[in-house]
Amino acid sequence: MFHNVLFVSLLIIGLYFIVLAATRLRSKNKFLELKFWRMNWLNFTLTALGGLFIGGALITRTSEIIWLAPVLFILWLFNIKKLGFLN
Repeated sequence: MFHNVLFVSLLIIGLYFIVLAATRLRSKNKFLELKFWRMNWLNFTLTALGGLFIGGALITRTSEIIWLAPVLFILWLFNIKKLGFLN
């Protein structure tokens, strides 16, 4: 049961960082515009931490990618205006 606890803990921590990055105020960029000198580095760091923790959760239990990947993709589609294409 230890891998289940680790999976859920890493997933919750990763989702926390992703939600924190999504709810912060963002600069107005166009949809596909990617300029590193105007990039908000705190949002980039929060998103990277969220990705690392969700990736760690998927490494812990690889069988959960069957339901977790579509759920994360659907959540991204619903929030694409807020998050942008590449964050």
